Amino acid sequence: MLNILLTLTQPNALAAVVHPLPPFHSLHLPAAPFAIAATMIASLATMTLTAAWAIGERLRYLTQRRIAQVSRKKQASSIDLRDDLLLLGWDGVYIVSENGDPFDLGRGGELLRDCFSGPDAAALSKHTDALAAGRMAFECVARTRQGLGVEFRGRTLEKRCVIFARYRDAWGTTEADHAARGDAYAGLVDQLSTAVAAFDCHRRLVAANRALIERFGLSEQWLEKRPLLDDILDDLHAAGRLPEQRDYLAWRGQVVAMFDRPNTGVRQVWHQPNGRSERVSIRPLPNGALAFLFDDITAELEQRRAYNVLVKVEQAIIEKLPEPAAVFGLDGRLKLFNREFLRLWRLEGDASVLEDAHISDLTKLCAARIGGEECWEFVRSGVNGDGPAKETEWGGARRVDGRMISVATTRLPDAATLVTFADVTEYINVRALLPAETHAA
Repeated sequence: MLNILLTLTQPNALAAVVHPLPPFHSLHLPAAPFAIAATMIASLATMTLTAAWAIGERLRYLTQRRIAQVSRKKQASSIDLRDDLLLLGWDGVYIVSENGDPFDLGRGGELLRDCFSGPDAAALSKHTDALAAGRMAFECVARTRQGLGVEFRGRTLEKRCVIFARYRDAWGTTEADHAARGDAYAGLVDQLSTAVAAFDCHRRLVAANRALIERFGLSEQWLEKRPLLDDILDDLHAAGRLPEQRDYLAWRGQVVAMFDRPNTGVRQVWHQPNGRSERVSIRPLPNGALAFLFDDITAELEQRRAYNVLVKVEQAIIEKLPEPAAVFGLDGRLKLFNREFLRLWRLEGDASVLEDAHISDLTKLCAARIGGEECWEFVRSGVNGDGPAKETEWGGARRVDGRMISVATTRLPDAATLVTFADVTEYINVRALLPAETHAA
């Protein structure tokens, strides 16, 4: 923030956030006009500092938004992959780590190699290259050298590329194949950051991965004894790792009752007393079994709260600007505006319809209120221009009601455009009354 303030105090940078006006030190004004000039200079200085603050807060807002977007994308990828794992129907899995090291589970690598030498090698190679380069998921069927069909599904797991493979033909479904499939499933589930616990129809634990043991502090030896879901919930409740409940036994009864309707999936958020939040997905499995999947969303919720706070701060900042101001996104839609903007364009009764309004619609609305579109023509050119990432241009026009409006557009770091307006009618009128020699530079 300090660097921004220092930068904006330089003469060239000052022109980027204020409306350029003739230099007042060269005007030999009478007392009253000089007072007007001094007031305007003070207002411009205040506006400069406020605009610097606004730009700094917007940079913070953009950083938080990028972090939240990356987090949501990562979680969506993990959830998609997790759903694939629950199908339990894959003959092999082939994993490529971020540094390019391969890891083969079951017959995943073998099936890939067979199909890369088969008639559909080119199409399969195109899909796998896209997965590795652009993280684009895919589903396809390719044939081996022997003409057997293999179904492939590519996904991303955190920073790994994962390709599932299974035969579409009867061959390859021996007991050994099923055993290899089970080993592949268990090995991959153990690598997930999602905590997984599976229970049979009698509510006994049949599978748990490393993330569940470590995140909830459970004893691995105890879990090997296949405890009931009821006992695991009691243990977590005693350790303070379940949401606070007014009637814990009634809440536990509701969780256990999900086995009575095993075909219904449930998604909840559990807020633990230690401040951690878990997104819990309860998914049905064959034969009345249920799987509990836990995603730690503590950081996501904190980022979302920070993002919402920054949005409110940004709105508060623009409200503090002493001049009418509005922010337009790269798509030309209105993102932020203050009360002075509404007052200048006589839109006080239309604030609700301005949310996300396009600049073309806003131009028509202002023309209907006051008449004429000269000011908005300049605004449109500034918002839609293909200039550099940060630039400031200014212009102005006389409205139909006789008011002279100065307009400045400033490109913000995210390619949005800050538009500020100033009613300079009195200033223009004062200059018109002064002798010509006082206008000299």
